[in-house]
Amino acid sequence: MKRAVSAGRKYGVWVLKAVFLLALLLGGKKAQIFWERGLGQFFSCQNIFFYVLMAVALGFAVWKFEDLYRSFQKSERKQGLWYAVYFSVSFALFGNPLGSAQNQMDEFRRVIGAGVLSGMDASKRVHNFHTWLFFFAVSFVLFFLLANDVLQKDRVREARRVLEFTDHFIVLADVHLVFRCILYFGDMSEELPAFSYSTNLIMLVLMAAAAFLLLHLEKNILAEEYAQLLMAGYCASIPAAILLGVGWHGGKLLVGVQTLACICCIFLAKIGKKQFQDKRVKAFLACGAILCSLVPFLTSFYIELINILNQYGVFVVHLRSFYSVILLFAAALWAVCSMQAYQKRWSLRWWKRAAYPALVFGSSCLSVQVPLEGSYGSLLGAGQSALISGFLDFGSIPLVEQFSSMAGQVWEGVLYGILNQDAAGAVFSPYGEYLRPLLAVLFFYLVKYAWEENAALFAALLVPFGVYWDHYGLGMLVCLAAAAYTKKSSYRRAAAVWLAVSWCALYRLDIGMAFGMACGVSFTLYAAAYRKWAMAKPLALTLAGWSAACAALWSGLCLAKGIDPAGRFREFLAIALPGQNGGYAGVGAVGQEVFAWVYIFVPFAAGICLMFTVFSRKLREQAGAERWLLLLLLGTAYFGNFSRGLESHPLAEGLGGGSYGAEGWSAFVFLAMFFSCLRNNRKLFLPAFMGLILCSHVLAQGEIFQAETIADSAAISAGKFTDAWKIPETGATAYWEKMREKGEPAQRVSWEPELQELAAPYQQAMDMLLKEGETFADFTNQPFLYPMLGRKNPAYAAQSPMQLSGEYAQEQFIREVEGVPLVLMPVSGGCHLEGLTNEFCYYKAAEYIYQNYVPLCRYKDSFAIWCLSGRYGELEGKAKELQYPFELAGYGYDGPNALGGEASEVSYQGFSHNCSVGCLPELWASADREKAMENPVAAQLEETGVAYTFSRDGFRPGKDGNYLLLEARYDGGGLETETGCGEAELKLGVLEKGKFAEKYKYTFTLKEGQHSYLFRVSSDYYWYSEKINAASFAAEGNAQAIRMCILDGD
Repeated sequence: MKRAVSAGRKYGVWVLKAVFLLALLLGGKKAQIFWERGLGQFFSCQNIFFYVLMAVALGFAVWKFEDLYRSFQKSERKQGLWYAVYFSVSFALFGNPLGSAQNQMDEFRRVIGAGVLSGMDASKRVHNFHTWLFFFAVSFVLFFLLANDVLQKDRVREARRVLEFTDHFIVLADVHLVFRCILYFGDMSEELPAFSYSTNLIMLVLMAAAAFLLLHLEKNILAEEYAQLLMAGYCASIPAAILLGVGWHGGKLLVGVQTLACICCIFLAKIGKKQFQDKRVKAFLACGAILCSLVPFLTSFYIELINILNQYGVFVVHLRSFYSVILLFAAALWAVCSMQAYQKRWSLRWWKRAAYPALVFGSSCLSVQVPLEGSYGSLLGAGQSALISGFLDFGSIPLVEQFSSMAGQVWEGVLYGILNQDAAGAVFSPYGEYLRPLLAVLFFYLVKYAWEENAALFAALLVPFGVYWDHYGLGMLVCLAAAAYTKKSSYRRAAAVWLAVSWCALYRLDIGMAFGMACGVSFTLYAAAYRKWAMAKPLALTLAGWSAACAALWSGLCLAKGIDPAGRFREFLAIALPGQNGGYAGVGAVGQEVFAWVYIFVPFAAGICLMFTVFSRKLREQAGAERWLLLLLLGTAYFGNFSRGLESHPLAEGLGGGSYGAEGWSAFVFLAMFFSCLRNNRKLFLPAFMGLILCSHVLAQGEIFQAETIADSAAISAGKFTDAWKIPETGATAYWEKMREKGEPAQRVSWEPELQELAAPYQQAMDMLLKEGETFADFTNQPFLYPMLGRKNPAYAAQSPMQLSGEYAQEQFIREVEGVPLVLMPVSGGCHLEGLTNEFCYYKAAEYIYQNYVPLCRYKDSFAIWCLSGRYGELEGKAKELQYPFELAGYGYDGPNALGGEASEVSYQGFSHNCSVGCLPELWASADREKAMENPVAAQLEETGVAYTFSRDGFRPGKDGNYLLLEARYDGGGLETETGCGEAELKLGVLEKGKFAEKYKYTFTLKEGQHSYLFRVSSDYYWYSEKINAASFAAEGNAQAIRMCILDGD
């Protein structure tokens, strides 16, 4: 009986093996691996190589199924789930159930649908998916059993170290796989699939780790030396692929060379037991890993050096030959350093601390390589282009002579302009992307703290997070400086903390302020928790020292430029800290899921986690001192900058604004790190971070997350340059030879046609109207005009008038633009925020223009040019020479236009002279800090039946402007409303012969009851250009004007 049971079980196992094998064969056939997504498109030899390796592993699992299953049953702790997920999904992704060849209709069954018209058989698609999913399920089971068996085996110390590495690496590989799956079906038509290079690189790493374990390489080589050998082979493959000169093919050549290099390294490790015991070889490997990690950066530097030399008239033709010479010198340096390390017995155990960040930095530099010739279509926002142009063309010092909230982003453009002798092209800041290498290195160190060093290297290279936070990620610099200070509370490290805060503030003032505040709060909590109050002294003294040094530097630069340091600093604060009431009325998107995500879920979750971080001793012990401080910093900084999403950049501005941009670099990192600390499992950091990023992206954009990893970008970008080094085999003249024969440097920056078309009318007008050395003032919120036209910005604020928040900033603007010949004015109202015109928001600056300038000409409905009153006669003749559609313009060029008829109705052009001011008149009257309601009365208005009027005899508009005070009673219109408010209009114009000619109007909100309303009526140029002598009041419901009068301005 037992024999029968045993025979039956054995028979059943063989049947199960046959089913598994049949499933694999059918799955491979149905997927049409080598035709649909294989040799016919983009998969090359290395892809087949990886497929064969996985297929062999599955075949082995089928053959040893009984043993593997028995081992699985006996194991107390099942292992290998992460491995099974990665390999089974990757193996399944070699197939494509939606491929056109698999779904073509072979038989017409006289059932007609949309798919039939395209020749597609829906039944085949269903069948293909069923087969595909079954194929995945079978492979998952087999990979799970196989991985569990491999992981359960006892290992020696070196093998355990490799196994520990793969346990972390496979988590990262699964995170990468998620992004790959998201884009899998979307890029089927692309020549190169998304994450192609990084996918192959992950396969290589896993193959090398598997080889170490399965071939028992621990008997021949230490795990650390094996990593050095692979690092050297990986980096050396880059110049090897370049020197082959057979075409880069989007990085396929590099992957092929690196695959061969990896196989060679495995082979050497297998046969070189004796050699790897030699201390000279050990020194050679350590030095090689460090020096070879510099290859990506040196390659990037060489490419850019050739481009820079071209700008100086040095035309290098044989680029590959010179590159070979450089490599020979590098190889000689490698040999010399190896001999020195051996003879002097250098301890190079720190090689990862140098090699890993160097590799990340160099690869990132390659990924953002600037082309020799590029076309650019937009200048930098926030006025950075104006600061770059001001520094290079006019010697204006950023922040001292011109302000931008992102002044730190100027250095890339300045560096480009100096190195390439191209001030005109520098305003586009072609080197602007070189911030990404710094952010990549910062991300590497942050993940090193949050997770571990080896995982941090591959996370920085293989996970596409960098594009999400952009320059917001500079907050990581403060985190790392603060973490370093906790290790050693020295004055040098304390100074580094404040230097990091200052650098962040230069790039984005809000980031610097948020992290500066977070440092104060976090260090206080840290000192209280660990009883380390002594660490406060270095922080306080270095902060005082930094403040004194910055004050001295500021004063010295201001005095050197003839500027009052105190006055300029006050102006800086007035612009940089405008207050929170200059934003939108609402935050927007209240009916969308993204609103709850941005303003409820994320802040509430961050608040709960931050409180738990502060008060939980267990979490503090699990996290450790450094990670606990990072949690405090990130969480506090998020809330420190949360107001940004409620005032200047809420969701009302668009889904890219608000606290939205802040989440990626603070809240999400904080929440992911908190989750990993709470679970006491560092491997969960990256999956949690990925989940938050994907949820946020889907809610905000409603589309697929698309981004490239640094490794993929570098692999593709490098070939775009190195392929041009090849001399054509046809005998044709190569690109670089043509340039040398021409004898002229390449134009690194050229304008796109749209930008040229935009600049043409401005350029024509300024060239015609302005003399050499003269400039203009912009009142249209377009700071890019100054660098685009090559004119100096006369004002301190780069974005005028948008940054002139408050009266003091406007007064300084007036002083700075005094005497400037021309002012650009908006035609359609220059809308700033929700219907408020520039003229109304920045009334003092506008009133100065009205009193000292007159309209000269206009260009369509785009802009108008005003000139100094004293130069109108001179400039009018020049303006007449401007080509159509320029036309001379007088007052009223932007409306309102009379419609005719008895009612004297008019039509307005956009927001010009038609301002919606909401509750502002009532607030200005009742809550004004300067008490404008108490200003002297300049004139009383009397009711005439047509309008309220006052005599202009003896009345002159005030130099400081004028207000109109309206006292009105409103009973709510008899309507039961929650607010008791109604809409009203105040129209101003000229009353002559009993006829009211309307010139401009204010739409505002009436409050129920009797209230006063104050209007800055001098903010419209008609107040100065026309003899405005009347006002008309109209409102819905039962409203009555009790009194009107004109008040002096202030």
